[in-house]
Amino acid sequence: VSTAEDNGILLYNGDNEPLAVELHQGHVRVTYDPGNQPATTIYSTETVNDGLFHTVELVTFNRMLNLSVDGGEPTTLDSQEGRSQRGAGDAPLYVG
Repeated sequence: VSTAEDNGILLYNGDNEPLAVELHQGHVRVTYDPGNQPATTIYSTETVNDGLFHTVELVTFNRMLNLSVDGGEPTTLDSQEGRSQRGAGDAPLYVG
């Protein structure tokens, strides 16, 4: 990603467990709603709105998300508690 913007949408998956990857005040913000508890949010420590290219990596596994920018130390979001069954279906994926 390369931007000089402070805020914007990078990716949104709007299924029954919505996942949003956004720019928020120059940082990458990931919001995940597993459907059975309030949405959880994590932020990158790195800023990415300097006009240079940055690599944003999001790895998901069993309701655990790891966010890493430019190969740095990942920030982890763990929504393991209160598991619910994921519904079947094709959800729209938006990339901005």
